[in-house]
Amino acid sequence: MKLAEASPERALRWLSSMTGLPGEISAASQGRVLARWAGQEPEVAGNWLADQPDDPNYDAMARSYSNAVAPIDAERALDWAQSIRDEEQRKAALIEVARHRIKTHGEDSIEDLRLAGLTEDQISQARQPPQRSFTFNAGGLALRGGGDTPLNFVLGNLNGSTDTSPAAENAPPRQDTPRIPSPPNR
Repeated sequence: MKLAEASPERALRWLSSMTGLPGEISAASQGRVLARWAGQEPEVAGNWLADQPDDPNYDAMARSYSNAVAPIDAERALDWAQSIRDEEQRKAALIEVARHRIKTHGEDSIEDLRLAGLTEDQISQARQPPQRSFTFNAGGLALRGGGDTPLNFVLGNLNGSTDTSPAAENAPPRQDTPRIPSPPNR
């Protein structure tokens, strides 16, 4: 993670160049790097991502980005979520952003979410707490589970990861409001 902290763009290029890495691992890794970068420099990270519309891992990165910038600009985060081509990932991203919007703006945001194109089912899911899951492998022992349990939190942080919550929630308070760029036309 040192490279990702020092130069997120270089880390993302390096991850893209790794052949033989399973697609889901590559996508998840790039998504984590981008979420961390968006928590520190959302405008720069967004501009970089907007220039990557044909990257095979664009959808995973856009999902991470939309989730990371939702506390800053929920409307623009919805735009980023809508730019995801994979239907399953797009739906999940929309629900994640809607969940944040409902958490911060309450029931007053429901009509805005409907106007943004979210279905009643998506809004209903956004009203529910997130379902987190984990897998921990050590010495042949595999623990699997889900929910927002303390065990999940501890296991999620054993490797130094802060991915058990959106990157922006772990970032220090901002003094200014950064401009969140628009997603690419895909």
